[in-house]
Amino acid sequence: VRNMLGMPLHLKLKRKINSGQLIGPNLFSASPEFTGINDKSIEKKKVKSPEQANKLVIHYKKKGFDYIKTYNKLPKDIFDATIEQARISAIPI
Repeated sequence: VRNMLGMPLHLKLKRKINSGQLIGPNLFSASPEFTGINDKSIEKKKVKSPEQANKLVIHYKKKGFDYIKTYNKLPKDIFDATIEQARISAIPI
C-alpha cells in the first residue's frame, strides 16, 4: 500500500505490521506534504525557508517515512532545497 498523505500514525501502523504485531500489507508512506506558508490547508506542513526544508527532509527520513511529498504551493527556492536535500539524504520525492 502506498500512502500519499503521511502522518505519524502511519509510521506506528507500519512498525506494527513490520514487527508482526499486526497482519497487513507492505506499507510505504510519504512524509507530511511540504507546502508554502500561504496554503490554508491544516493537514500540510508549511515550510518557511530552504533551511527548514533541509531539516525536515532529514527529520522525516530518520522518522521512517519512505519518501518526501511536496505540494504545488511550495515556492521554487524551497522546492529546490527539498529536492537537493532529498538527493543527499537518499530519499525519493
